[in-house]
Amino acid sequence: MAERPDPEGAGKKWQRRGLHSALMVPVRVLGRPIGVLTLGRFRPESPAFELTDQVLAQTLADHAGLAIENARLYAAATEAQQSAQRAQAERDDNAARLQPTLDNMREGYTIMDPELRYVYVNRAGAEHTHLTREQLLAHTPLELYPGFEGSPIPPALQRALSEQQPPRVEEEFVHA
Repeated sequence: MAERPDPEGAGKKWQRRGLHSALMVPVRVLGRPIGVLTLGRFRPESPAFELTDQVLAQTLADHAGLAIENARLYAAATEAQQSAQRAQAERDDNAARLQPTLDNMREGYTIMDPELRYVYVNRAGAEHTHLTREQLLAHTPLELYPGFEGSPIPPALQRALSEQQPPRVEEEFVHA
């Protein structure tokens, strides 16, 4: 490694402080240097650093890089988990504020998951189906209503899951 000019004699200043020899190796994360591990010997009787010292120092630096990356990943995972918990709490708060409004609507209101299982049904929605909310939740219309698969609603629900502008479908149901 080429020596850089030392116009102010910084190397001599370190020598005056007792630095006898120094060893510097990169601290890397995924092959990218993120810092430098520096070892110094300050006693004149100490031998200069050798190749075995460099190998050991590089091993330590590599372990330090792994520890730093693991700490970064842990912090990122913790932040992501906390962010998800905050978002869930906000959704729960919004749902708690919205639920009385939805429950008092005269129109049926339902929410289905991507597998088309009911995850929310307002009071009117349950009354219109002649089933209780408990009977509806976690079930699909195909499981609950004989002949439903022949109606235009199942394909419309599937299109609604995949399109920007969901289709409008109105169907009249006759209950037993």
